[in-house]
Amino acid sequence: MKFDIIVLMPSIFSNTNKLQTSWKYFITKHKCLKVYIVGNEYKLVPEKMKFCKDLKMSLVLSMFSKETINKAYKNVFGGSVVEHWLFSALDPEIFKQETEWSQRPLDVGYRRYKAPAYTGHRERETLAELFSSPQTAHLKKDISMRNEDRLDTQSWAHFLNRCKFILGSEAGGSYFDPTDTFRLKVNRYCSEHPDHTWQNIEDHFLGSAVNVYDGRIAPSSLFEAAGTGTGLILYEGQYSGVLKANTHYLPLKKDHSNLTSILEQMKDNAIQEMIDRVHRHVLKHHTYNQRIQELESIINRQI
Repeated sequence: MKFDIIVLMPSIFSNTNKLQTSWKYFITKHKCLKVYIVGNEYKLVPEKMKFCKDLKMSLVLSMFSKETINKAYKNVFGGSVVEHWLFSALDPEIFKQETEWSQRPLDVGYRRYKAPAYTGHRERETLAELFSSPQTAHLKKDISMRNEDRLDTQSWAHFLNRCKFILGSEAGGSYFDPTDTFRLKVNRYCSEHPDHTWQNIEDHFLGSAVNVYDGRIAPSSLFEAAGTGTGLILYEGQYSGVLKANTHYLPLKKDHSNLTSILEQMKDNAIQEMIDRVHRHVLKHHTYNQRIQELESIINRQI
């Protein structure tokens, strides 16, 4: 067999290396453009670097910003070119508007799980706490971070169609360490101190962290919400440069100082314009078809 291009998807090495030995030998010896798309980029990067070196990969695609790539990945992938490619996106066949926005029974919905301490933030928890507090008691909502309440793909699409707004924040962590040292230290501390508090994490790690980088990205869940015509209430952030505050989402400050304003804007007639705008934006620029076209362009530049 001879190929012009070999592309290794994130599932090949996300949490564990699943590449069979026979394929490893074949890919190593094969002379063509070889592309690896990094999955779960927040961990096991040294192992993934070695994986790329061993296979003599030509191109590595990262979800991180170009700034983070330039700082964190300089000369670490064994001669491979590292480029940015955001592969989170919308599947419009699954995530589409099936219920008119005004007819939805829930004002706010939220489904997430607790982020690991090594991400360096508690944004998921604080969002859930804020919108479960007396300040938002007048809203009809369904908010949960329990594992037993997590939803499969079809159920998630149905859930979004029951919500006028969904809460969210950037995926990933603020303390990405390409050596994986920071993550392993925090994990070890949490294991040895099962009763630790968030203040313990801040005191022991966050203030003194060095050689760490921003690893935040826009998650697929936000594109999926937009695809169903659901409004976005998000913590302020970069969102990979593709979602803009006050254009595509209502930006909640991380100190919650503008919560009253957010609650007022949720009732404003103009909010439908924002929801329609982000719906059109995502359908035009951020479906998986568009991502494949972007991938083809990146590959063509390397050929």
